Amino acid sequence: GEADEYIPAPARAKIEQAAQDKPNVQVFTYPGQNHAFARHKGVHYNAQAAEQANKRTYEFFKKNLG
Repeated sequence: GEADEYIPAPARAKIEQAAQDKPNVQVFTYPGQNHAFARHKGVHYNAQAAEQANKRTYEFFKKNLG
């Protein structure tokens, strides 16, 4: 999540930059979401963002681990 209290924006930018030339890496961010936004029944759970993140993860695994 872009509002993750444990990973500041400069660190996220470094991760995104490091992944740019890696064909098997995809980086997605989720505006307004805190750490662990996809943890069901967690403090920062957001169903819509969690569904999107889980779908992206599933599609990535399906494509790359097929």
